[in-house]
Amino acid sequence: MTVDELLSRMSSEELTEWMAYDRLEPIGFYRLDMVGGILASMLANQNRKRGSQAYKPQDFMPFLDKPEVDHTDGDSLRAMFGARATDA
Repeated sequence: MTVDELLSRMSSEELTEWMAYDRLEPIGFYRLDMVGGILASMLANQNRKRGSQAYKPQDFMPFLDKPEVDHTDGDSLRAMFGARATDA
């Protein structure tokens, strides 16, 4: 849908709420990458040498830039979002 169609169907306030929700509970490709990363790290950890460092899901996520916040930690996200909400 185009931007005009989106704005005619959804208020700015609702869009902002969806964006906030996405920051707390990722929707879309990040979520799929996380699922793939979890599966890949589980497989890699089952086959790693004893005593070697465990792999994390992020080690298998194809990002050019790693996120500043670990999206697997909801408390960190809530704290970050809360801080940004009070800055506005």
